[in-house]
Amino acid sequence: MRRRLSASRGFTLLELVVVIAVLALVANLATEHLVQVTDQQRYETSRDRLQRLQYAIVGDDSRTSNGQPDLFGFVHDMGRPPVDLSELYEEPADCDPTRDGNQSCPAGFDPALGRSVGWRGPYISARDAKQDGWGNPWQYDSGSGRIVSLGADDALGGEGPAVDQMVSIQQADHLIRDAVGITLTSPPPPTSPLQGICLTATHIRHGEPITVASASTFPAPQAPGEYWFQFDDGLPIGRLSLSLREVDGADCTRATALATWTTTVYPRRALERFSL
Repeated sequence: MRRRLSASRGFTLLELVVVIAVLALVANLATEHLVQVTDQQRYETSRDRLQRLQYAIVGDDSRTSNGQPDLFGFVHDMGRPPVDLSELYEEPADCDPTRDGNQSCPAGFDPALGRSVGWRGPYISARDAKQDGWGNPWQYDSGSGRIVSLGADDALGGEGPAVDQMVSIQQADHLIRDAVGITLTSPPPPTSPLQGICLTATHIRHGEPITVASASTFPAPQAPGEYWFQFDDGLPIGRLSLSLREVDGADCTRATALATWTTTVYPRRALERFSL
């Protein structure tokens, strides 16, 4: 019996060209989708790292710990924003750039403020403090407080994956300039003939407690009333010890204290009022 063999038919050149074109189109679409997904992931990574950087610097007083606002962050421990973002993950070699020489600032408990003072980092990982989601270094300006990711193109401006992202540490996030109100319900009893009153504030600056005098002084009060004391350089957020003192012709910071209050200063909130 004779069997008939069916002839197998191969692809024509045109069919091969069409198949290759379809495969190339599918590969191109897949590549574009992968790039878009990768870009979105890098954008979100940059956004998340910016949020972590902001928290590492000033914390978030809307969070609570043991029923009290969370006072975490570099500013709370050092009394100033970081000069460089590297200070967030390694102790600064010079904690006080305003003074000659290099000052260290290891953390230690201060009884007057009732808290630890000094560098208690790391506040964030070195990776997050060094680069954005694209692997580019952050653009940080300590003067304005801006931290910027330049996006995929590592250049100012741009759209889509090249768009810039930024957080800004405002002065109000770490410093208040409100006057401090003291209400005297009666003239304070002097330990010597009272010439007047002044106010001192002990707070954290450059990783150590310092005491500064108010720019405002008042002659000896003869009747109850409200007195407002202004500090030229403002007051950093965090723990604060205030002392109402006699004006006796000497340095206010060395004068006799008539009363002392310890309080906590929060960003963008009115200062507590005090009375004696």
